[in-house]
Amino acid sequence: AEPGPLRLGRTPYLREPLDCFSNEDIEEISLQWGTQLGKTLFSFITMGYAVDQDPGTGLYVMPDEQQAKRVLRTRIIPLFEGSPVIRQHQAGNRWDNSQERLDFDRMYIFPAWSQSPASLASFPCRYVWLDEVDKYPVWSGREADPASLAEERTKNFWNRKKVRVSSPTTHAGLINRHYRHSDRRRYWVPCPKCHEYQVLTWSQVKWPEGETLDALKYHHLAWYECEHCHAKIADKDKPRMLEQGRWAPSGCSVDRKGNLVGTPPVSAHAGFHLSSLYSPWITFGEMAAEFLRSKNEPNKLMNFINGWLAEVWVERVEEVDEDSVRKLATEYPLGYVPRDAIFLTGGVDVQANR
Repeated sequence: AEPGPLRLGRTPYLREPLDCFSNEDIEEISLQWGTQLGKTLFSFITMGYAVDQDPGTGLYVMPDEQQAKRVLRTRIIPLFEGSPVIRQHQAGNRWDNSQERLDFDRMYIFPAWSQSPASLASFPCRYVWLDEVDKYPVWSGREADPASLAEERTKNFWNRKKVRVSSPTTHAGLINRHYRHSDRRRYWVPCPKCHEYQVLTWSQVKWPEGETLDALKYHHLAWYECEHCHAKIADKDKPRMLEQGRWAPSGCSVDRKGNLVGTPPVSAHAGFHLSSLYSPWITFGEMAAEFLRSKNEPNKLMNFINGWLAEVWVERVEEVDEDSVRKLATEYPLGYVPRDAIFLTGGVDVQANR
């Protein structure tokens, strides 16, 4: 929505993930982010960095072939053609019209899709970018899961980089599984009133009861309540909060001066979690309206949880324990059907040999 040269003033939370790509001690980067926060752009920026600064053959994997070719044609190629620095590395006079690869003077970038094992396993590569990994199928034909097949291409490179970006789905989703095995960084921002740092959470978003969805959305009636001083934080405060923000890994926090407190874990896997609460383009009122619009419809609520809050969806089911089942048992003689019975059922526990 804001074309032109890349500027991180609006999205300062991108700085540290980008720095991790040029850090030779970091091998894996996983972004569990909400939608439209810049995670796909992050992949494109790091591709450009590789082309100009640290070349090596790359593999860019999308969920399906049509999407891979569309993104290549409408986003990646125009982005690279619009950059004088990247354009000078272009091999030949134009990009490969077959869209099977991007040719540069010192490297290639191959587009691939998760449903084609052949496109994932045909050549070694130093870089692998896995976009929207939670939309990949569990199996790739008769072979292993697509993400594992793609990452296998990097195993002979000591300086390999594996980038995974996606909005989450469930606990079993790929991005959540990889994020859980990373150093699990969260973005801490200061309260404009008391200056205490905190991670933005949905439970602290408040709004007046009884307002219409349009009023919440367009009249900026919602606010964020500081978990320390309980002050009302408005949308206009967000840009400055974001600029002063600080990523902190699991087990660490940030003090009032913006300094990291605690000992960061030693890890070659940098993981970043970010929700739409941090988006410079989305207001707290829009978040509140979307939640109220979705809360009574599970499919829409799942989209809000996954795409807006970047959290995993958990099915809420009634749990039954042994005692509650025993309380429902009644006394009746064997060989007789109880008078109140509606139907009889039988079950067999089948083992491998009996």
